[in-house]
This record gives sequence, C-alpha cells and structure tokens, in this order.
Amino acid sequence: MSRVPSDSESQCQGRFSSAVEPEFVRICSCFSCFFRSINRGFIIIFRMCEKEVSSDVKEEGRGNHCMGSIKHYVKKRIPILEWLPNYKWKEYFFRDLTCGFTLACIHVPQSLAFSMLANVDLVYGLYTTCFTGIVYTILGTAHVSSFGPVAIGSMITGEAVSLASGKGFSNSEIATTVTFLIGVIYMVGFLLRFGIFTIIFKKNFISAFVAGCTCHILAKSLKLLIGVKIKSHYGVFNCPLNIYNFVINLGQTNLWTLGISVVVISIFIMNMVVFKPLVAKYTKIVIPIEAITMLIVGLVSYLCDFEGKGVPVVGYVPSGLPSPILPRWELFQSVLGSAVTTALINFSSSTSMTMLFNKGLKPDQEMFAMAVANLICANFQCITIGNSMMRTRVAVTLGLKTLMSTFIASMLMLLIILYVGPLFTPMPTAVLGCVIFLSTSLLLLDRAKEVIPICRKSWEDAFLYCATFLVTFFGDVMFGLLVGGLLALKQILKDVPKEEIIVDKTPESEKLLDEQQNKPKLASV
Repeated sequence: MSRVPSDSESQCQGRFSSAVEPEFVRICSCFSCFFRSINRGFIIIFRMCEKEVSSDVKEEGRGNHCMGSIKHYVKKRIPILEWLPNYKWKEYFFRDLTCGFTLACIHVPQSLAFSMLANVDLVYGLYTTCFTGIVYTILGTAHVSSFGPVAIGSMITGEAVSLASGKGFSNSEIATTVTFLIGVIYMVGFLLRFGIFTIIFKKNFISAFVAGCTCHILAKSLKLLIGVKIKSHYGVFNCPLNIYNFVINLGQTNLWTLGISVVVISIFIMNMVVFKPLVAKYTKIVIPIEAITMLIVGLVSYLCDFEGKGVPVVGYVPSGLPSPILPRWELFQSVLGSAVTTALINFSSSTSMTMLFNKGLKPDQEMFAMAVANLICANFQCITIGNSMMRTRVAVTLGLKTLMSTFIASMLMLLIILYVGPLFTPMPTAVLGCVIFLSTSLLLLDRAKEVIPICRKSWEDAFLYCATFLVTFFGDVMFGLLVGGLLALKQILKDVPKEEIIVDKTPESEKLLDEQQNKPKLASV
C-alpha cells in the first residue's frame, strides 16, 4: 500500500508553482548551495595547482610564466573549459540532444530500480542522475559515457544501509555517508596518484567479480517479481541463502504481480530480439522501451486498482529539489569497508568501459571527477555513481559526440524531479524488479561469454576467474574483492621479468648505458 507522506517529506516536496513563492525561494537556495559547493571545489583546484606548476612548466616549455601554467592546469582539471569553446553546435547539437533525451528516458527506470537496491527512497536515484551528470559534464573527460547509479554500487550501498540501520540512523543518512566517504577515497587516490594501480584489475578478475556480484543482485531482486516480502541475508553465504528463501516462499506468490512481471519481461525480450534490430535497419534512434512500459503499466495500475489486488506499488514519490544534508561522521567506521569496495569496483569497471570508447582517457582525471561528484552530490541525497555498460552501449549506438548530451539528460531529469514524481505512485514495484532483472541478466550474459576465452588463455587465468567467482558467490562481495585482488597481484608480479631494468631516457642515462654496454666483458670459464 502507498504510504502517506510524513511531515518531513511534505516539507521537502517542492511544487514549482507561481502561487507558492516560498517554494521558489527554497529551490533557488538549493541551487545556490549547490553552486557554492562547486565553487569550493574550484578553490581546492587552484590551491592544488601550486604544487604542480613547476612540473607543468617543464612539460610545456613555458619558462617562468606562472600564470600561463596555472591556466593550463585549470583547463587540464576542468575539461569543459577546453571543449565547450570549440563545440561544433551545428554539427553536434542535434545528435547530442537526441542522445540526451534517449539517455534520460533510460535513466528514469534504472534510477528508480537501483534506488531500491540501495535501500533508499526511489527519488534518490533521480537526484543522483541529475546532479552527478552536471558535475561530470564539467570535470569528466569520457565523452562517450553514461554516469549515474549502477547496479553493483547500489547493491553494496544497500548492504551497508541494512547492516548499519539498527544504530539509530536513517537509511538516507547511511547511504549519503557512504557516498561521501567514497568521494573522500577517490580524492585521496587522486592526490596520491593511485590511478596507476588500476593495472591490478585484470580483465579476468573484474569479469569474475562482476559475475559474482550480479548473482547477488539477482538473488535479492527476484522477490520483486513475485510480490513477496522476503528478508534479505547479508554477510558470508548470503547469496545461496537468499536463493533458498526465494524458493521456499514461491507458494506465497501474488499471481497479479507474477503476471505483470511475465508480461513486462516478455516485452523487454521482444524489444531486444525483434523490435530493436528492426528499427536499427532504418534509424539510429533507440526506443526507450523501459520508460514507455513503465508509464503504460503505471496507467493500467491506476485504472485497474492493482494496489487493491495486493500488488505492491511504488507509493509516494516526492517532487521538488532535495534539502541539503551533511554526512554523519559517526558512521564512517561502520561503512568504511563497503565504501572501499564500492569505490574500487566502480572506478575499475567505469574506467575499463570508458577506455574502450574514449581515446587518451586519463584515469587520474576520471578519479578526480568521480571524487568531486561524490563529495558534492552526497550533500544532496545522492547515492554513489559509476559508468553503466548498457547505457554506454546505447550512447555508442546513437553516435554520441560530447558531454553536452549528459548535460541535456541532467536537465531533463531536473524537470522530472520537479514535476513528474507523483505520477510514479501507482506503478507496481514488479516493473522495477524487471528492469533490475533485465540489466543484471545482460551483464551476467556478457561475463559468461568471456569464460571460454579466459580459460583457453592459461590455467592461471582460469584459476583466478574461478576462485574469484566462487568466493564472491558463496562468500561475500568484500571477500571476493580481496581474494581476487591478491591473486591478480600475484599473477602480475609473477609475469614481470626479474632481470628487466627500465632506464629513463635522459642524455645522462643514455650516455651511462652506452658506457656500460661497451665495457669489455670477462670470458666465462
């Protein structure tokens, strides 16, 4: 049943109406706070540039022109200052507009669904897509990408929320604290230049770990497809236990919910197998079937009163901008493990995906962009972000050119946040369960295709893959990350030639190397 909004929710709700002047003032105040946060970030950048001015001067041959080096560094850390003045409006804008609209339509159902995985209110996913898109447009370098809520990061956040919820804190406080702490981890990694350590995340390790995580997501989301409330298990052996609980509760299935799930999944499959390839022959436009299905099922649910038939529905979704909140420092120790795991996996998977479609991508700058996005947006009730594989593929299909499409998608999400929230009230949660089921199943299928090539490569790669997957599946996400990371590091160290010496190519070093090579050697006895 849909719940009645509490007093706090009513205060957060914003009806952007000309008749409600105080609400307009509050929204302006939120925007002011948001841009003040960005301004503080820029101040940090200018302070940091003092440490790298000397190195930039040497690299660019600018002599002692400190101001020129500062400008160069600022453009380096704020890429929008570089690409926006050179943006080809006539050539790129229409395509970016089309792509931004399509991505926004895909973002809506996924943002709502991944909010359920994170155990927070559904509107938090919409906030995340909107605000992080704006920040990433300013600081990001991956033009072909789609940052926002992702399944694995949301699932690990949901585990942290569930484990810490009994300590007197609300789910929103825990989730935003996790997001803020992830931003701190990224910022520390950026300052210490930890982007180089992405070499540890070998393809077979990441593939196996992601496959194990998708099994966890499926095990926890299957209950949404049958309309049964089942308590999720967390910790060691939680995935098999969640599957077992799902099986023994099949007898309590709500037939209306099951019917909705079957119809929605059938529509999604028909779209992938029939409609999508057919439309692709004539146009590059991608039909946002998830958003269309969500609207139609929500309308049918309202007209046929699915809620009265026992079908779980989304319920009250507030409209308007969020009130700024601060992270709870008392929770840092409790959620540190989840934050580290999420930060490592989100960054490694996002970087590996964006590198496929963006030449010359700089991991350090990506880490900085994700750090600022998490730090700022955590104060606006957002969950952690990553780059979505499925949305990125859609962007590639549409021929996305620049980050202008990300900004357009964020502006469309802002309109949805301001006006459309109440329309989600009668929508069955089974639709969101189908979205999770579809996205994670496709992700698992992609990982399954990599098993045979990895196993054929070498027995060590096969062992790394199997060990990481089995520990993640039967153990826990953190254990899988730890075991897989250690095995990957061991394999990397083993593959490094013991006698290989890398010499920096400077005139002095080359002269020394020539002298060493020309020395007469003693004959072997």
